[in-house]
Amino acid sequence: MKRIPKVHQQELNPSNARITIEYKDKPEVTMEYVTVHHPLLLVFTTLYKYYFLRGIFLIPFIYVVLIKAIFFPEQTFLNAFIAMLLILDFVLLPFILVCFLFTYNKKLLALMPELNYRTGGTLYHATFPPSAVKNNQVELPLFNNIGLDYKAIGEMSKYLKKFEIIEHPFDMYVRGKYKGRNEYLWKAIWTFSEKPKTGGMVVRFK
Repeated sequence: MKRIPKVHQQELNPSNARITIEYKDKPEVTMEYVTVHHPLLLVFTTLYKYYFLRGIFLIPFIYVVLIKAIFFPEQTFLNAFIAMLLILDFVLLPFILVCFLFTYNKKLLALMPELNYRTGGTLYHATFPPSAVKNNQVELPLFNNIGLDYKAIGEMSKYLKKFEIIEHPFDMYVRGKYKGRNEYLWKAIWTFSEKPKTGGMVVRFK
């Protein structure tokens, strides 16, 4: 039963990458990064989805509002002052500090790709039977390359020879201006040494 091997993200650039895995006695993994983003960008966008969109920041807000309503119901100036302190001390400052902590701590930064994979957005599933193999290949035609995991069994595992994640080869233009190579739309390709007749493959991706 073949799974995608564990691979290390580029230490200072945990961004979307081309990945090639050649299955031999010991799988060979190569990675190439099409763009270079500062890791703070990934940390900020990932933690923003987790911290704000899931409402975690509301927990201290609720406690302070309850205390204010019980002990200081008539003091509007104090209400505004407490609200300002709440936003700064319990919402924004912790979020900013955590972002910098993850960005400049190598062990925490290494967790970001997995955290980004597991938070926010929809995790999709696809199943490929042997009949899906055409010209000894199976292709996942479009995904965002945030994360992908697969498990092959039977002859689809036995004959699996190569796995690739590559971006779609087109240039991006916005209002007629060249914006560089596409770095947002990707595809995954599994190549087999011969056409399998048994087994199957399950893929989870985002």
